[in-house]
Amino acid sequence: MNCIKKVLLILSSVFFLCSFFPPTGIATVSHNQLTQWVTMDSGTQEDLLSIWGTSNYNIYATGNNGLILHWDGDTWTPMDTPTNEPIVDIWGRSSRDIYAVGGSGTQLHYDGSEWKTMGAIPHPIGRVSGVSGNSSVVYCSLKDHVELRDNGADIMKLYGGNWETRRSERFCPCAYEGDPNWVRCLDARRNHSFNDIHVQADGTYFVGGWDQVANRPVAYMGQDNISGYFENTFRVLGIWGTGSVAYFVGSNSKTTPAKMSFTKYKSNDFNRINLDLKGSIWDVWGSGEDNIFLASSNGKVLHYNGEGVLGSITGTNVTLFGVWGTDDENVYAVGCDGTILYYNGNRPPETTITLVAPENASTQAGDTVNFEWEPVSWAASYTLAVSETKEMTQFVLNSNVGNVTTMEINGFLNYGRPYFWQVTANDGQGHTVSSEIHTFDNGTATAPILLTPRHGANVSGTSVRMAWNPLKNATHYLLQLSPDSDFTNLVWQNYVHNTEITLSGFPDNGTPYYWRVVGFEGETMGPYWSMPYLFVNGKIE
Repeated sequence: MNCIKKVLLILSSVFFLCSFFPPTGIATVSHNQLTQWVTMDSGTQEDLLSIWGTSNYNIYATGNNGLILHWDGDTWTPMDTPTNEPIVDIWGRSSRDIYAVGGSGTQLHYDGSEWKTMGAIPHPIGRVSGVSGNSSVVYCSLKDHVELRDNGADIMKLYGGNWETRRSERFCPCAYEGDPNWVRCLDARRNHSFNDIHVQADGTYFVGGWDQVANRPVAYMGQDNISGYFENTFRVLGIWGTGSVAYFVGSNSKTTPAKMSFTKYKSNDFNRINLDLKGSIWDVWGSGEDNIFLASSNGKVLHYNGEGVLGSITGTNVTLFGVWGTDDENVYAVGCDGTILYYNGNRPPETTITLVAPENASTQAGDTVNFEWEPVSWAASYTLAVSETKEMTQFVLNSNVGNVTTMEINGFLNYGRPYFWQVTANDGQGHTVSSEIHTFDNGTATAPILLTPRHGANVSGTSVRMAWNPLKNATHYLLQLSPDSDFTNLVWQNYVHNTEITLSGFPDNGTPYYWRVVGFEGETMGPYWSMPYLFVNGKIE
């Protein structure tokens, strides 16, 4: 299904298809910087034109044929709406006070339970192209003039539920203040067609578009009345701002083919940010003055960081019409054919690293072990860690092995010693994901392997926990404790039917002790004792 571009709704009545603009490269813009865009399942092939929400669990995307989708944190679900007109913009104060506007004067309001038509401007009319506001006022921008009666144009004013008209050939923004049934026309200029509007917290609004007679861009800013405008060589398609800063985006209308345009307004100055990219920027949103996202043609979402513009790989070539986010690590973009993209701040996607070999709880033979794991698509390198303890604290190996997914390691003791291993994927930008911890035994154990206390350990207190690795066929064990390495002077000896025991009565004064364990299979004693380990109980006085 071809996507009817938002240019159909904003620039003219001519149909432009998504396939009209082939993918183009980025010339003066750094790219491959923001790569963690993923495609969400929208459940529709309808073209999506705008997006807005209150949180990552409450988002609305609008599109053609009266479509409004709702995201609840799990699924995109279509909502019931009272129109089949394209809905080109959406904005709200809360989850119970949302405005959506579009073709043929469509103006909808959502109260948290249902969408209702509010003060729809009667047909025929051009499109309501943008909506924005703050806690006290909501403004909308009008794309085209009303063509009613005589040979002029009328601007519609809704007051108290009754429509009034006034002769004009002008275009204007409109406003809802308090009562959603009241629409008033703000000060306007002849022949101006507005494409988008943005309202700051202090009530200052920015509205931009195109002068159809003079063939030039226009943008106004003001509060109760329009106080100024600027002229440039590009068509204003989208606006976003914060504090005293605003960004205007669009396309350069005096080049063939058109090029993307991006302008920053601050301290009464308009500064063009140079982009050498073919196409148009359709929407802009940011989490701050120097963290701006731009939705554009050819599947590109650009990012401005205050110094320059970075490109991104989104995995799509369709035109993107809307962008919005909750913060710089949760950003969404919508476009042709039901496309919805999600950016998670360059964090790696949640990934399970699959360990292949050695198999978990397996027994290996020899002093060489081959390690293997499944590759992770975004990983720049891997860290392989092998430890003598399941807590991964006594490392045999813990190092970055590059971007390989198989590794042969030598030097393992071949007498049944248990080892634990784990792989961590690194994306090269400080983000990591680790696998589960697997274990293997190297060789067949003929003697228990002591685990704690380790040789040379210092143990404080009057109680000491002793633990060792089990033998395959052992039914019980004999544990000996002595102050001498030859175990001629035993201070404790007894049978243990588990692989650990806690002994009490230690002096905790720095006395050294040796301990060892041997296995029994029934009445038969194993051929070998464990290696004797020395530990010191308490501080030496």
